[in-house]
Amino acid sequence: MKKLYVSLFLFCICFSAIAQFSGTFAPAKWSTALTSGGNGSVNTSAAPSSITITGSNDPTNTNTSTKNTDYIITVTTGGIWRFNWSYHTNDTDNDPQYDLAGVLINGAFTQLTTNTIGLRDQTGTYSVNVTAGTSIGFRISATDNIMGNATFTISSFSAPASILPITLTSFVAKEQNDKVLLQWTTRDESNMSGFDVERSTDGNQFIKIATLAAKNLEGLQQYEIVDAMPVAGNAFYRLRIREHNGQQRYSGVVVINRSLANLQLYPNPAKNHLVINFTATKPGKEKIEIIDAGGRMLQSHNIDVKAGQNSFRLATLPLANGTYYLRMQNKTLSFTKE
Repeated sequence: MKKLYVSLFLFCICFSAIAQFSGTFAPAKWSTALTSGGNGSVNTSAAPSSITITGSNDPTNTNTSTKNTDYIITVTTGGIWRFNWSYHTNDTDNDPQYDLAGVLINGAFTQLTTNTIGLRDQTGTYSVNVTAGTSIGFRISATDNIMGNATFTISSFSAPASILPITLTSFVAKEQNDKVLLQWTTRDESNMSGFDVERSTDGNQFIKIATLAAKNLEGLQQYEIVDAMPVAGNAFYRLRIREHNGQQRYSGVVVINRSLANLQLYPNPAKNHLVINFTATKPGKEKIEIIDAGGRMLQSHNIDVKAGQNSFRLATLPLANGTYYLRMQNKTLSFTKE
């Protein structure tokens, strides 16, 4: 009879709902995902009653690509997900369309705020029926990443109680020359099957590019893979996290903007000049820097680029013989001057 009582008790837990950010929905159970280069954050100091997401903003007003700040968890029991929300934009133009706030369901974003100019403060309620294995969460999408951020506060939170036996503590993507390094960290794995790394060019249709087996160990576990053939332009990545019993969830989506690709230098070694070839996804300005072996920047050139294939000729005659590095965006290639 003892085993029967335990089974009934667990059944009741799995099909209840947790109110506020506590228990299986405590802040430590959630994952925060930032677009590469973003500086958004999640403040959980008011938990369990509420949490506040702050969107990304570049104070130098130079990094103007879209930066998402996501706060995500997965439920394994179907039920109603509901909460109250309040929003405030700090945009200098009082324009909320540059800092969108809303919900994520299996990685798909639904905006809750409206884009009315001058509407700095907004509030609302939200509820939806979710099925087992659904990834739910919140997002602020800073579409320009400048001129002020926004805050998105969630309160009166209630959702189905169970989560999968894993906590994804981080998931980041980093461009390394013409490759993309994907790294993630988990905590306290059990009964996990593995991770599928998925990529998309539009943020909606994903394809699997790699699979890693889970370690199923306590404590922090680290994983990484390299996308050796990434796409040009925006590349969206997410993890499909699989359990042995067939249940699964999705991580938040991270984005790499590869506006410059296929960087090549010739001749190498160089004598009087160096030819720089690369592909750009859009016209604009780029900076070329020449750095010596001691890390000192010797030359800096601002150039105009066109969409498609570009080729530039750089004089190397002023350089002494030796090894140098050419840097464009976050790509660095070495060359030798003879």
